[in-house]
Amino acid sequence: MVSAEVSAAAETALLPVLRRTTGPILLTILNAVRDDWQLGVSAALHGLPLVLVGLGLPPWDPSRAHGVRMPLIRRALRVVNAIAPEADVLVLDGMDTVIANAPSPAHLLPAASPGTVIASGECNSWPKCYSDQYLKRDPEHANCVRSGTCYANSGTFLGKSGALLRLVAALQEELRLLERNKSSSPAERGNDQAALHRLYLRDAGVGRRARRNRVLNVRVDTRSALALNLQACRGASGYKRGWPDIEECWQSEWDPLRAMETVPGGIRVGESRPLIVHANGDHGRMMWSPKLTPVLRPLVRARGAVLDHPILLVHEKGASASTLGRVLATATAGSPNATADETLKAAQWLDDASDGYCHETRDGDPGNCVRGLRGSWPLEPAETRTWAGSAVACLRRCERCDRCRFVSLSLWSKDCSWHHTCHVRRLKREISGFLTARANTRGV
Repeated sequence: MVSAEVSAAAETALLPVLRRTTGPILLTILNAVRDDWQLGVSAALHGLPLVLVGLGLPPWDPSRAHGVRMPLIRRALRVVNAIAPEADVLVLDGMDTVIANAPSPAHLLPAASPGTVIASGECNSWPKCYSDQYLKRDPEHANCVRSGTCYANSGTFLGKSGALLRLVAALQEELRLLERNKSSSPAERGNDQAALHRLYLRDAGVGRRARRNRVLNVRVDTRSALALNLQACRGASGYKRGWPDIEECWQSEWDPLRAMETVPGGIRVGESRPLIVHANGDHGRMMWSPKLTPVLRPLVRARGAVLDHPILLVHEKGASASTLGRVLATATAGSPNATADETLKAAQWLDDASDGYCHETRDGDPGNCVRGLRGSWPLEPAETRTWAGSAVACLRRCERCDRCRFVSLSLWSKDCSWHHTCHVRRLKREISGFLTARANTRGV
């Protein structure tokens, strides 16, 4: 049951944005955001309605994450269904996902049929190797393995709120069956990825009986038309076992970063321009790819009208209308131990930066900060999680080097190069993924 107050909050936050967008409502779960929250800023820049559930809840045990996730999604879907039942809803992960292309009707077309839900596709089957079942039960799988992204991923779903509510209920029932099924593996129990595989394989069966027993029409985004998952599969086929009791297998070699190309306004994979990019938990795959630099760099600082973008917060007692600016005000710092002044300088540097680098430097050679012209400092993994954090770390090093006037920075190379002189209008681009600007840490 959704109260009138909740419906009014949803209407305040969602309807104005729905009237001026061709994209879906984004629904995500987070108990806390960072000040460099890429999904939130990219959603605002593209004018996409955003629903956030779970903000302010205590951190949950990763081993219980799947049990927490489904009830929260269900709660938020009920609110959305009360105010915009015909709207398309995209359920997606909150911390390792970014809007990569402007929304278009083509992104929503696959889910146009009532009852249809689109799940994003990835190249590998986990937490168990379900390849035999896919080949046996899914008529499209044999052809799909040639494109790479053939297995359903539970990080992204697209559909009407009613269809998604039925999917969540079916997944919760499947999770209960996995807990009671003595033949299920420990890796499958409590795992919504395993529940999705089993539900999809049951619904994908051919024949009259299978169609009669179908819960709903779940389809896999095999062409990455909606979402590009960055998980890579090395080699033509493979199998490996992980911990605890996790299996993983694939039938074709697939590296989305190699297949992806940068185009004006976003990225492209084959004939598709996916709406979102999902790092599959490996943030480095997203942050260190030079091809994604044009997508990620505009997100380092939200300001102006972007901060007024409405967000609907769903919580235990209902829902409330908020804005991106108010949500970011609750954020933890994206750059560890960064002062407010350092954060501001890093954001200004990123605003001013251009693609390319001043001069070649030798990796790990810091140069001579008393008489030298250039040098290079390696960045630690913790410093290359975001562009904002990397800029803070690099400018800190520059501050301690008397000859540093310009900085060339690359997350991909984990490199912070300093230069005493630089022709910023004639930057080199033989090595992609670098940004360069004057350091502004001291007078020239």
